[in-house]
Amino acid sequence: MNPPQPIADTQAIFKSITPLRKHRKLLRDGSGGAVWPENVEEIFLQGLREYWESPWATYSGRGRSRYRNQYLVDYLASQNIQRTKKQVASHIQVLRNMLKGEPEYNLVAGADELFQDSVKVEDHQLLTIDDDVSSASNSPPDQLHEFPPSPGESTSPAFPGLSYSPTSPPLLYPRHRRLPTSKTSTPLRFPNRAVTFTLLAEGMTPFIVNLDKLVAPAALPSRTHPLTLRLRLSVPAADDPRAPQTMHGFFASVRLAAIWSEHAKVFTRVYDPAGQCAPQAEAGPLHASNIDLGTVLAELPESTLTRAHWCDPTTQTTITQQVVVDDAVLLFVVYDLDRRAHSMPSVEFVSFQKYAGSSEARASAAPAPVQHQQQQQQPQTAQMYYYTSYIPPTTSSSLSAALNPI
Repeated sequence: MNPPQPIADTQAIFKSITPLRKHRKLLRDGSGGAVWPENVEEIFLQGLREYWESPWATYSGRGRSRYRNQYLVDYLASQNIQRTKKQVASHIQVLRNMLKGEPEYNLVAGADELFQDSVKVEDHQLLTIDDDVSSASNSPPDQLHEFPPSPGESTSPAFPGLSYSPTSPPLLYPRHRRLPTSKTSTPLRFPNRAVTFTLLAEGMTPFIVNLDKLVAPAALPSRTHPLTLRLRLSVPAADDPRAPQTMHGFFASVRLAAIWSEHAKVFTRVYDPAGQCAPQAEAGPLHASNIDLGTVLAELPESTLTRAHWCDPTTQTTITQQVVVDDAVLLFVVYDLDRRAHSMPSVEFVSFQKYAGSSEARASAAPAPVQHQQQQQQPQTAQMYYYTSYIPPTTSSSLSAALNPI
């Protein structure tokens, strides 16, 4: 397999940290080479970026991650670089000290550190769903499911502020209309951001997340940090006679604070139960469907997500989508496909966090992350969710507020 190409232009990034490098440790094979020479460190940092853009990414306090170190060991091995988990963990700590104050610090920071800004405490911390704060499911509307689900699929009323909009767009299969991408479009004066995110499916009420209520937008001209959302999609089996006959998948749309000046693309990647990524990412343009008071509602292109009803459960279990507008990542979404005898489609909010990958991206690049080999420490049956030891107050209303339609 050819090594993946980076999304971002890494040359400018590495210039900022190279002068700080003081590698004293040498390899023990007698070669006299450094454990982390500059070329290996560049590959190491690229591996960190691809880890945060994979469905295995998790946060915990002070940058610790359950699967990150093994992912990096496998990533380096794919580049013919052999390092142990202990060496990787040690170098993560070196980078934490080295990158303090640098834009790349978010690659090694913990959730508590990334959210050290002027955002309300109840809004800004990574959500851990437990018995006190249950995730909200939108199907059926009168029933809300706890997360994680018990073997008996017990339910309880949660988020009394949760509501559903009967006036949401009725189009289940949107008419994709291309937006002119010439430079005659209104130029961007300030950084763009994603405002709301919506999912539609046949037989399901619209699922809407107000992103501005998850994390308050930054005051202009500062850039609002993009978010990563994790959602669980209940997908009826392809041969289930109770499922909506016209269902094919889920259709997503995003409302942006402003129209794009040059281009807007979405990169879709598919993973199997073992964490193997499909060789090629799907890339397609955003399609503007409505412009209102300067904001634009844009529909994501057709992809594996819109065909999720027909996905092979043995090879297609997780989907990720990266929304890139004018070379900046505005939103990253992870979808876990759940086919446990559901007759109707539904969406369940699992968690959110600040996007930890490189915020600047080249929209022309569509690489597939390195294939992550599962080890015994990470069984294939493991559930990959954004659990964290950094738990927000249970009195938080940020999630219920965010799930209320505008």
